[in-house]
Amino acid sequence: MATDSTKRIDIVSVGDASPHDAARVALGLGVSVPDMVRAFYQSPATLVDGIDEPLACALSDVLASLGCEVQVAEQDAPAPRTGPLLDVAVRVTDESRFERIAAAASTFLGCADDEARRLLLASPPVLVGQVSAATVEALQRRLGDGAEVITSDPSIARYDLLLGDCPAPSRSRLLSDLRAQGHDPAASGPWLLRDLTGTEAHDIWSTHQRIPSLRITNQDFYRFELVLDGGRPDEDGLAALLATGVPADVVPQLFDSLPIIVADELPDTEVKRLLSLLTAAGLEAHATLATFLHLGVRVTDWRSPTPARAALVAAGVADPPTTPPFTVGPWPDLTARLVRGMLQRSGAEADLTDADLIDAGR
Repeated sequence: MATDSTKRIDIVSVGDASPHDAARVALGLGVSVPDMVRAFYQSPATLVDGIDEPLACALSDVLASLGCEVQVAEQDAPAPRTGPLLDVAVRVTDESRFERIAAAASTFLGCADDEARRLLLASPPVLVGQVSAATVEALQRRLGDGAEVITSDPSIARYDLLLGDCPAPSRSRLLSDLRAQGHDPAASGPWLLRDLTGTEAHDIWSTHQRIPSLRITNQDFYRFELVLDGGRPDEDGLAALLATGVPADVVPQLFDSLPIIVADELPDTEVKRLLSLLTAAGLEAHATLATFLHLGVRVTDWRSPTPARAALVAAGVADPPTTPPFTVGPWPDLTARLVRGMLQRSGAEADLTDADLIDAGR
């Protein structure tokens, strides 16, 4: 039976603490470092119990100094209420803040800056898994403006299986194995299986993860473009387009440039809602999955070739063209936006363009 002086310490949120802080606490308490990291990032959770009040208060002060949100509770008080553990992606919406966001993500994850950059530049940009809602809130505060934190509950999420370039014998073996497991994979193209449960995706990954070009992606992290294809600019149509967020003075002009993107970076539920709205108004529209699209960067002019070509070399263009106009890439969306920013800061005039214009030599 707990005495009146027996206390426990609950961690309410990771706050501004890091995995390194969690490891230091674990070593000080003589407990498992992985268990302590989980307690930090899956909070609320009980960190330590069965201690007297002076020690509980002292330890609470130490944890608070690390940036954690903690509370001292009675030993026999109800356990902290927990929710589902979430997987998290981070979409950088303002590329000018990329380095600051990457540094904050690096601290949050306890990894090198280069690894944080790699995760943020991936498509989709999955940052971390199996964390609590409290940790998600702490992450959004730490990343600040210019970053959107997107969450997914893996217990109800749906997943897709993709295969990139792969030797024919390896692809054949993979397809054969998937059929033996009861799946019906596509015979060609990158999209082998759609709408897998988390369990199905985990089973496939545990068996075939050594294939370098194999990927499992979470549909909750997909983003879409909404494209207007046709229709009439009557009262209903104009009202529906206004509801997508297009400025009122721009709406009438859309019908002169069909097909045209009217909204982008939309999650699945939102793009379906807007599609229904446009269709009900008699407009023709469709959605395009934008998560895996690549863009080129079009350079039309520069003040001096030296800084602009240096920016291109830094972006991975081994032998940059010597005279604009030209198009380089393609890259995933965020990478292309970062390259454009580097070029603009070097004094070049640059903008994004469709990837197929590169192959056309434009």
